[in-house]
Amino acid sequence: MRVTKEVADVLNGTFAAAAKECYEYITPELLLYMIAGCRTFREAFENCGGEIELLRDNLKGYLNENIEQMEENVQPLITEGFETIMFQAQETAENSGKGVIELTHLVNGFFFLEESYAVYYMEVQGVCKIELLQELTIIYQEMAAEAKAKVHKKREDRKTR
Repeated sequence: MRVTKEVADVLNGTFAAAAKECYEYITPELLLYMIAGCRTFREAFENCGGEIELLRDNLKGYLNENIEQMEENVQPLITEGFETIMFQAQETAENSGKGVIELTHLVNGFFFLEESYAVYYMEVQGVCKIELLQELTIIYQEMAAEAKAKVHKKREDRKTR
């Protein structure tokens, strides 16, 4: 299944970070750390009352304390939790009739994990699944409306020339 550019950037960044830090595993916590760098997620998380820098600090601390480091040039392994997120993201995208995995689908996937520090670090700040997904949806709708307005304005500008 296809992914949006934003999701592709997050996934590529996650794998690159794992390689750079020589992490043995690619985990949900590393994925959320990378997602937390996205403007849309940051805005949604903060709109839900969360502190994004605290989230990133908690995730980085978890990674540094709990993920083994390997020798350079060794391919990190994907964890079951990471696979669960990706599977759920694809299922959610398909069930919503979309042919592409969006960031909202990835975020939703975290909440299917039975145990996860990634989810814990969000929930300990009072950020819950439904509210976070609603905020992300609102932000994407606003972005789509702004993009549509820009296209409309360009067309109008061309007509008046």
